[in-house]
Amino acid sequence: SVAEVAETLWERCAFDFGTDYSVLLTALSHVNFNVRQAAAEALATAMNEIPDTIQDTLSSLFSLYVRDAPVGYNVVDPSWPGRQGIALALNSAADILTAKDIPIVITFLISRAL
Repeated sequence: SVAEVAETLWERCAFDFGTDYSVLLTALSHVNFNVRQAAAEALATAMNEIPDTIQDTLSSLFSLYVRDAPVGYNVVDPSWPGRQGIALALNSAADILTAKDIPIVITFLISRAL
């Protein structure tokens, strides 16, 4: 698969993404759904490889969601792709979240009536 080839090339070239996920967070708002999906999966993989980043990454996701939330009802919502990207990221990261992360995510979702 393409993902397997990409991972092999990544490892062979010894790339290190580090803990700056800003590019991935930005890509969650991309106009193209496939880019949002890929960014969400990449973000979950990065958090899985560096678990110490999970809390900060969740905080960033929540902040982005709140920042881009529409104000009022019956409003044209140009920022919906970003919020969809955040939902995709949370879905992709579901399997790697720990017992201490789950209440934080649930509290956020409930507080936003999601």
